[in-house]
Amino acid sequence: MKTPEAELERLVEEAGKKAKAMSKLRGMHPDCERGIEVCEAIEGYYAAAKSALKKGELNAAVTALQFQSSCVKAYISELAMFQPQLRSFLAEKGIEMPAPATRMIDLGELQFSSPQADIRSGRGRITEGGIQYKGMDALLKQYEVALGIEKWGEKKSFINNVNNILEPEEINRFLQVTIAYKAHEKYGNNTGLFVTRLIQNSYDAGYDSFRLDTRALKELHFIGWGARGKDGNPLEITIEGNAGEHCGDHAERLIISIAGNAGHFCAYEAEDSTITIGGDAGAYCGHDAKSSTISIGGNASKDCGWNAKSSTISIAGNARNACGFEAEDSRITIGGDAGDWCGSNAKRSIFKAKKPETLENMKKYVGTGKGNRIYFIQADGNEEELPEQEWGRIK
Repeated sequence: MKTPEAELERLVEEAGKKAKAMSKLRGMHPDCERGIEVCEAIEGYYAAAKSALKKGELNAAVTALQFQSSCVKAYISELAMFQPQLRSFLAEKGIEMPAPATRMIDLGELQFSSPQADIRSGRGRITEGGIQYKGMDALLKQYEVALGIEKWGEKKSFINNVNNILEPEEINRFLQVTIAYKAHEKYGNNTGLFVTRLIQNSYDAGYDSFRLDTRALKELHFIGWGARGKDGNPLEITIEGNAGEHCGDHAERLIISIAGNAGHFCAYEAEDSTITIGGDAGAYCGHDAKSSTISIGGNASKDCGWNAKSSTISIAGNARNACGFEAEDSRITIGGDAGDWCGSNAKRSIFKAKKPETLENMKKYVGTGKGNRIYFIQADGNEEELPEQEWGRIK
């Protein structure tokens, strides 16, 4: 039985043959620039795989081979559209056609002891840090300019004119490349805004679901800030890790799921949106939200759901001061303790508590005669409504 290393050596050798064969096809594409770009990428991935294998970075080698395979398949498919008799033509020229369905190894099939390399994945040129998208240079230059802009108006104007359209997975790969800029003082704010622009461009082009991995990155702010989905087709963002401040701020028809914590102003003035936070939420989460659903798996800081309208907010842990303050036509559920002024000045809203102490808090601050209702969630999950005249019965 071949070892993973031996199998990779064989695949890398095949990749070299593919690169050599494909180089003879670069001039056959009607778009010459496209032909050159893809063939250079194929050659680049082979070189990357060969270099990674030599260094013992087996996962990096597998990744490079996978990208090369994708490039080969894509280019062959494009050529087939323009050259129906491609195979016979190539046979006459003595050029061996690489099979588009060649199976590459999946990462999950091999168990490696070598650490993963720092991969900057993409379409093909070799960099000191790994593989980088062919054509990413121009995007990175725009990003570098954006990093240096301090004034909000100028920054937004510049970023709003970024018109690159990437596939969802490419956006996450680009995000990982930005780790090289994490020392920049504007990294957290400007990177979040820039990536959000790329997501909006991609959504407007027909994609609707995106995944961002923030676990290895410095805290990113403004992810999903001002993002706009469409009626019946919300924009969806999944964040593996934490989200910084202003995540989903001023968003409309956005579905965002955050595995970790969220900073201040998450879902601030969000509308027709669904925000799920696995961990804690910073201050002002759901402040002025409209027709939105917010679920917090941990604790919520102050002013959560302040002035929320027609919204549902569930907090598994504790809520600090002014939770649901001035809320209207909303539902607030708190699993832990609540700070002062919970539900104060609320109108036509429902407040639910799982702890008797929190219930007492709600009875103290939620005003009577304003159409509000209070429920106590018992240990068995049953909910008991407390009519205004009976408030104070449960101790």
